[in-house]
Amino acid sequence: MAPGSPLTDAVRDCAGCSLPYPLKDLFRCSRCTEALYCSSLCQKAHWGIHKPRCCFPILSETWAVTVTCDEDRRGPPFRSTVVGSAHGIHTYGVPSPVSSLVSVPILVYRHIREGSLSMTTRKGLDNQIVTYLMIDPLTGFAPPE
Repeated sequence: MAPGSPLTDAVRDCAGCSLPYPLKDLFRCSRCTEALYCSSLCQKAHWGIHKPRCCFPILSETWAVTVTCDEDRRGPPFRSTVVGSAHGIHTYGVPSPVSSLVSVPILVYRHIREGSLSMTTRKGLDNQIVTYLMIDPLTGFAPPE
């Protein structure tokens, strides 16, 4: 690579302290190889935040983000949680079309197994955030189920 090329001059922020460093001076998390750090001190300090995002979850559990229904929202709509290997998302989870845009696997799981068009619902069970996640980027429509 020639000096002054975009690859040799690349600058990235340390995941721990958020300060910019030349890419060549940062080292990667050895577990997921995604997070970049300026020092082992920054990596250790950031581990509590990075651990749920690190790409090698324990086989018996997976980190997930739940989006509460409108009725259950008391505080932030997104909550991190651990789901076990027997959880229904592994069987009934539906891939979100948005996954391809953000390069992150997103599975949507409805805990109510009835079809959404035939079930009797309450307004509080609506979840507009998840509806947005199911919109097809090509058509602009979300599936009816």
